[in-house]
Amino acid sequence: MKHHFHGSIGHVKHGEGELVNLPSAASPPAPQITAPQTAATLSSAVERSSVAKRQRREMQRDPGTTASGDDAASALLQTGAVACSISQREVTAGDSFSLTVARDGQGWVHRAVTRLAAASNMVGLDLTGNALDADDCNALAAALAAPSCKVATLSLKRVGMGPECALAFSEALKANRSLTAVNVERNGLGWSGGRALGEALRANRSLIRLDMSLNDVGPEGGRAVARALRSGASLTELDMVRCGLGPEGGCALGEALVHNTALTRLDVTQNDFGVAGGVAFGEALAVNRTLTALNMRFNRIGFGLERSIDAFAGALGGNTCLRWLDLAQNELGALGGRAFGVALKANRTLQYLNLERNELGDEGAEPLATALMSNGSLTALSMAQNEIARAGAAFAKVVRDSASLLSLDLSKNRLGPDEGASLGAALETATCRTTTLDLKANCIAGGAARIAQALVHNARLTALDLSQNDLGPEGTLPFGEALRRNKALSTLRLSANGLEDGASLGEALASHPTLTEADLSDN
Repeated sequence: MKHHFHGSIGHVKHGEGELVNLPSAASPPAPQITAPQTAATLSSAVERSSVAKRQRREMQRDPGTTASGDDAASALLQTGAVACSISQREVTAGDSFSLTVARDGQGWVHRAVTRLAAASNMVGLDLTGNALDADDCNALAAALAAPSCKVATLSLKRVGMGPECALAFSEALKANRSLTAVNVERNGLGWSGGRALGEALRANRSLIRLDMSLNDVGPEGGRAVARALRSGASLTELDMVRCGLGPEGGCALGEALVHNTALTRLDVTQNDFGVAGGVAFGEALAVNRTLTALNMRFNRIGFGLERSIDAFAGALGGNTCLRWLDLAQNELGALGGRAFGVALKANRTLQYLNLERNELGDEGAEPLATALMSNGSLTALSMAQNEIARAGAAFAKVVRDSASLLSLDLSKNRLGPDEGASLGAALETATCRTTTLDLKANCIAGGAARIAQALVHNARLTALDLSQNDLGPEGTLPFGEALRRNKALSTLRLSANGLEDGASLGEALASHPTLTEADLSDN
């Protein structure tokens, strides 16, 4: 079923068009016929409601009055206070289950699920957004430390844990043998909570995924986690977004990665590593053989120019393990573009690279484009918001000739009509393999007509974004004609372009055989 989303063109005041669904060809659903309720069924429903209310009152007074284990879980489900991954009958039968507590869960609910964590077949518990007091946190910690605990995945995002309760939780983590994934995002852990959690990771041997993002654990917490990684922690995935690690924490983590052989994914976005952290991570990438995904965006590693950039880019050239790398907003500049160009010529394993908002300019972008001509592994590249203009022609050659690149983001640059025409010519060639092209918020204007012409013949491109490119009224006709003959696009965005004659373009969109999303808003 198609889902075309488009705005009005030439019919509604600019900026007032709404996104609407086009009519579907599917027939309306058949009316539901419900059998009349007999006195017996009404009586049964009333009885079930009365039982549920009674059980809820009993649990509110004292969760311990209900039966233990899975019978208690079944009783809790009847209160409607939690959502369960399986049916009540399956819970009663002893099947493993996961619970999600509503964000406004009351204290009696917290006590009930805590009791279940220690003595039932519950393997997953999500308490996201619940305000746990100290008693709740301590009780949960005790349950997690119990030998009978089977909980494997636990979400404690935004529960108000704080440093003191983090200590109790960390002690429980040392004893627990069932947890494999834990999320303690945004809990005000502080440096003491971060240090305690790091120490717990050294003792725990079951946890493989941990998200402690948005906790200001500082350099002290970073060093504690680094010690755990260095000493053989079982973690394979770690998120420490905005944890206030600073250069000291960055250096500690980088040095730990030199020795760690378990971690495969690491997200340390926005921790202000600076030059020292950039150098440490570069040295780690030169020898680490397990990390496959690294997010280091917004860490200012390029602030020190040659020393940090050369260490990082040089290590990337010889790395044979990393597949996914995000270095957006790191102040790399033209020097960084040239250094990473050299790295990409040598690297043969990286598949995704994000270099957006790095002030590369044409001087930094052109060497990268040249490198892509010989690189045979990179499939997706983001160069958004890098002040690129004439280098767009170099990327047109990449679109035309690259044997591996499938997705290219050149949005929010300064590409003009000539660069747009070059990209259109590249899309029309038989060698073009690009499937996704983002050109949003450039100055392509009349150059878009060449891109529209390419759509007639291109059978690979499935997603194109030309929003905010000042195509003007004259841009409507070329795209209308192209869409009548194109058989590949599934997503097309042309919003905020001053297009007109919406009926003609709308008809082409409605009859397109593969298009599922189109945005013509603000025209």
